[in-house]
Amino acid sequence: MAEYERRCAEMLETATDNAKAAMPPAIDRLRGIIDDDQQQPQQHIAAARAVLEYGLRLVEANDFEQRLRALEERGKSEH
Repeated sequence: MAEYERRCAEMLETATDNAKAAMPPAIDRLRGIIDDDQQQPQQHIAAARAVLEYGLRLVEANDFEQRLRALEERGKSEH
């Protein structure tokens, strides 16, 4: 069971690393659509919406992680 859990954690870490690596080119691509005056308004809106939506999710996730770490540190210092 421990080996299974280790491998699952390893797969999740690999998938997370791959997703992180794909973010900058994806954001650049969306930014290119937003900046391209030849694109249809619907494409500008869809690209802008995606950047805003996922950007907000990243900010929220980062905030949550920082708060969790602060709580963990506070818990360690109280013991």
